[in-house]
Amino acid sequence: MNLTFVFWMTALYTLVLFSLQVYELQTGVLPFNFAAINAVYLALLSTYVGGKEVTRWTRTTPAEAGEPEPAQSWRLPGVWFVGLWAISLPVATLMIQFWPNRFHYPVGLNTIALEVLGFYLSSNVSRWLKVRDDKAHTGLETELTHASNDTASAPTEPVRRWVSKKRLRYEEAVLNLAHKNGSISREEVEKVTRLKVSAALALLNGMVDRGLLKRARSTGSTQTRYEPA
Repeated sequence: MNLTFVFWMTALYTLVLFSLQVYELQTGVLPFNFAAINAVYLALLSTYVGGKEVTRWTRTTPAEAGEPEPAQSWRLPGVWFVGLWAISLPVATLMIQFWPNRFHYPVGLNTIALEVLGFYLSSNVSRWLKVRDDKAHTGLETELTHASNDTASAPTEPVRRWVSKKRLRYEEAVLNLAHKNGSISREEVEKVTRLKVSAALALLNGMVDRGLLKRARSTGSTQTRYEPA
């Protein structure tokens, strides 16, 4: 999905819709059916925000892939869209209050403003959760990599709780895959968890020590495999 194209389509439609709201404010007449034009706007916002969330939660970061950061195309921050509609609400209200015979409050202004605000808030909550998830991943990776190093600093609270939950989720994913395929390798654990080599191996060794997994007998392969205990 080309998010840049969807973004500029959404920005263009925002400008058109805002112009229609201004026209309705001045004339009291909306040239088009509000339900129809709002449905298109809602579809564009859903596509753009949904695409961003899918990319945010599924994309491997360039640092993890060992690649340079890609150049970012210029876009207006989402807060500009929220600000446009949020400012329109009090402005329109004041204009109606002081010049009731001259201006007409746009019927769909409240609906549009609340929709945009809802998308913006949900996107920011998702961003906060992703940052927390990345911190937990990094903390767990550091903990596993330096598990035998007494001088390694432990994650601080509340990151410590996030790390513990992250480890449980990773172990559950490893066990599920091991049960599904009969066994699992370190390389497969790396793909599932995005952990580095040493951290993935430490995770497997910890699961073996606790009786969750056992090392499979050698079948001629140089790659150690792990079976459900």
